[in-house]
Amino acid sequence: MNVYFGSFSLLQDTTKRWKIFSILLDILKIEKIIYFVPNNKYYQLPFSFPKEFQHMILYRYEEDDMEKAIKEAVYKFNSPMCYPKMSIGKWNGEFIINDIYKKSRAYNPIYNIEYCNDSNVLVLIENDDVEDYSEQFAKHSLNILKKYANDLHYENRICFVRFDETFLESEEYDIFLSFYKTSIFYQGKFKSLIRYQPLKYDSDIGLKVGQSYSVYNIQCPDNNIKKKMKEYGLYYDPLISYINIKSKELYPIERGKSDISDFFLGNNQLNRLFHAAINSIKQENW
Repeated sequence: MNVYFGSFSLLQDTTKRWKIFSILLDILKIEKIIYFVPNNKYYQLPFSFPKEFQHMILYRYEEDDMEKAIKEAVYKFNSPMCYPKMSIGKWNGEFIINDIYKKSRAYNPIYNIEYCNDSNVLVLIENDDVEDYSEQFAKHSLNILKKYANDLHYENRICFVRFDETFLESEEYDIFLSFYKTSIFYQGKFKSLIRYQPLKYDSDIGLKVGQSYSVYNIQCPDNNIKKKMKEYGLYYDPLISYINIKSKELYPIERGKSDISDFFLGNNQLNRLFHAAINSIKQENW
């Protein structure tokens, strides 16, 4: 089972672009959406969602009480696996446990999409709060499951994935703007899924051609080696690459010749991220 976390920017212009958003839901096999909306802010809810999509859960919350909304959402999310046992309308302190998601792998979202028939979930959170609250959601969910269903080890079955806006290196600005990267919840933290694949051999790099390596595990303090790595191989995000391949394969007409960034987010979103990157560089230089 996969649980994806993303920002409200995923729903940008959804009224006009529902078809494209539905393609993303289809590729990631998302059947449920948990949507957090602040009470003191207005967000256009995606009423253009087709009537057959009946599995959106909306949580409105006060600015200083998001944790309460997360706990309520987690209990709802956990309920297929673990829910309170009631006696005469009151909780007796016990939980009813269900042994599900047996095939699912906590650290392989693509395997789960391809080989598991699970109802994957998308959790949408206000743009600036995705990083903190996604971690709270994952930790709270697993803590409950470890306490009441420890023998089933759901921490090895549920794959928590976060879509992050990020900046990578480029020649012109010393960064490269990536519309999204993905991170996976591992040992209490979200860690990048971006990998490096050597395409040429070089003894200084010491990495084998034909294999890929997690950037989290590659230690390269030497800037010359970093430059060689850019010349001798490529960086890629496996889940973004999967979405790119599947959208071309399953929706060739809709996708056309457009770049994956333009197709799913549109130029307006990319421009926003680009200007944010430039402003960040200016502030650092000042």
